[in-house]
Amino acid sequence: MVSFSADKTYIGGQGGLQLGYQFTPMFGLSLTADMGQGKGSAKEWEKEFKIYPSGESYYGTTPEVGFARYNDLYAKVKYFTVGFHGDLNVNNFFGKKELRRWTVLLSPTVYLQKFSPKLHKKEDGKRFDTSSTLDNDVNLGLGGDLALRYRAGKHIDLQLKSGVIWIANNNFDGVATCCTSKYNWLANLSVGVVWKIGNNKKRENLMYATARSVAR
Repeated sequence: MVSFSADKTYIGGQGGLQLGYQFTPMFGLSLTADMGQGKGSAKEWEKEFKIYPSGESYYGTTPEVGFARYNDLYAKVKYFTVGFHGDLNVNNFFGKKELRRWTVLLSPTVYLQKFSPKLHKKEDGKRFDTSSTLDNDVNLGLGGDLALRYRAGKHIDLQLKSGVIWIANNNFDGVATCCTSKYNWLANLSVGVVWKIGNNKKRENLMYATARSVAR
């Protein structure tokens, strides 16, 4: 998770599992589950927003008690996502489907997301939103991944993957605004190992199908 806040860029971490099935050399489906944690703070235009321990924000100039300026806080966000992916093998759309060690996957995705945010003071790290009643139900997200895979063996692939998720959730960072939803992007970069099963009787996984033979 990457947060481009005004004070600095916060980078979090996540890990997860992926299960997939390849129907044809060009198309497959996969299901992912990921857990992660990241931090974030006010953007440039949000620095002077007044945030209360309830998680509600205020934009007026009337002095109120018990608030902190958004620029003096940071949000620690834990999240869980489940994604349903359509995997398109980009290489197999061009040229012959000969045996190759590298392939590229483009995966448009629908996500279910659950966020658990907490606000902390930057000066001492103490919890700020002690009376927060903000609800963070499961919400729907849209996005996709671009993955580069290397065939290390008959059953093992190595994978480098980058993805983005569009978030429509007003409270995902622990701060509620006057809007019904805040629209944001969650970006991630990951490395992984893919274990291919079910291809013991095949020369190679369908992801890297050999060229078709022509009978004469």
